Amino acid sequence: MATISPSLTRRIAQRHGIVTHGELTADGYTSNTLRWQLDRGVLVPVHRGVYRIGTSPDTFESRCAAACLAEPLAIVTGVAAARLWDFRHVWRPDVPHVLVGHDCTPITNGVVLRRSNVIDATDAVSRDDGIVVASPPRAWFDCARDVDDERFERLTE
Repeated sequence: MATISPSLTRRIAQRHGIVTHGELTADGYTSNTLRWQLDRGVLVPVHRGVYRIGTSPDTFESRCAAACLAEPLAIVTGVAAARLWDFRHVWRPDVPHVLVGHDCTPITNGVVLRRSNVIDATDAVSRDDGIVVASPPRAWFDCARDVDDERFERLTE
């Protein structure tokens, strides 16, 4: 049976237990090994081609990392980005809010999908854990949709 290499193990640990199908096959996993590990809960499917190691907890950060690996153009934004940036006066969602362009057909389950015509390169910040999060100004702007006026005013101050 295939084992995960030390370099991939470090990458998986850094990304909150999330790994892609491509990474596992590049590391020597066969389709039979993957199927065996999926059947026994060693790997838990999160999105198409993205898995969580069964012993890793299902956390908000792991869901964000999985969404970013499933759709490379996705940016965690709005109240989800506010949670990652530790903004105050914003509710803490359990589901990632993901921003993509209108021309993109991304993942649709397990996330709240947001679309925009204007996504600048400065709107995204790549973290070491594989999460691409909206920059603080873009996250603040996108929070306006999900919070009431009073909370948005407090957030702005």
